[in-house]
Amino acid sequence: RVAAMSAKRYLFNYERGYEKRHFEEWSDAAADTYKNEHGPGRDGCIFISIDPEWPAIPFGSPVISLGGADSFVTLHHIICEEYWVGSRYDGSADDNDYAADNPLAQKAKKFDISIVLNSNGSPPAANKIDKHYHLSRLASQHCCVFVHTDGLGTSGSTFCQFGSRLMAQKGQIISEGARLSFKDMAYTSKTVALPPAAQKNAPHGHIAYAFKNNHGTDVQDGPALWEKSPQREIEEELRNECLWLFDYMRKNKIQGVAQALSGGADSAYNAAKVRLMIELAVAELGIDGFFKAMPHLTFKKEGATIDTIMDQILTCVYMGTDNSAFETERAARSLIEGGETAEGKKFSGIGGK
Repeated sequence: RVAAMSAKRYLFNYERGYEKRHFEEWSDAAADTYKNEHGPGRDGCIFISIDPEWPAIPFGSPVISLGGADSFVTLHHIICEEYWVGSRYDGSADDNDYAADNPLAQKAKKFDISIVLNSNGSPPAANKIDKHYHLSRLASQHCCVFVHTDGLGTSGSTFCQFGSRLMAQKGQIISEGARLSFKDMAYTSKTVALPPAAQKNAPHGHIAYAFKNNHGTDVQDGPALWEKSPQREIEEELRNECLWLFDYMRKNKIQGVAQALSGGADSAYNAAKVRLMIELAVAELGIDGFFKAMPHLTFKKEGATIDTIMDQILTCVYMGTDNSAFETERAARSLIEGGETAEGKKFSGIGGK
């Protein structure tokens, strides 16, 4: 059953974000002055009933204990925008305002917080992972272990999220997952040692749990090799665009891509990106995994290769102008079909029709 519910204290309301158009920010201070049939609000939470069969649960910015009645760890959840507040990425020159302004830092003054779960859904940006490294290290100084996650792929929108997964402890990154996976879900795990939480203020709720001494092997797959490349920024962009295309095709049940080719770089880039999308997806999922992710595709799957998939998915048409020369048509055709250099060396095209 539901043990607690978190509300957003800071809304995303710049760049692509218009959350204040539809929502109100949660106020810890206002919650502390509220009272209903379940009692008064306290420490940023009110108590509500969502099922008459269950006891009232905390709603707002709860801290939940996990374990036994006398020895437990605590959980806290901060949502997206909240972990940027008070940092150098929040309009300040440095992080000096973090302890005073950040909601996690404020909550840590009242509670001994063991684990913080941070869910993110903000739009991608070049090298944004470096900010997540910094913010995770910063936040981990106000709890025992900080767990950051980001959305993976696209839900049909105009951008694709990176799927970053980080864990930080005592100002250091201790776990990192590979980003931009083509899988439905990316998973990383790390065994950490946590002391029992000191009993400052009473947690808002409790989950009974018996901790085990035997643990499975940690699952670690990051950072990927390309993350440490001097070309990380361009590869990050390409992988992000390819994952968006992959996700957009499968979630909208699209059979293929039609691309007008002029013989120039822009249209060639779009066509080549289809090939790269298929290559990256097959490299991670395999041919069978690619088709499992796209069961809507109607063409023959038995014995398929990257080349045969390209032949079915990419369809191009040359669209020259009155000013186009033969060279542009040749460039467009050789991109798809391959050709021969001036020195007589044959080369393959990207495939497609």
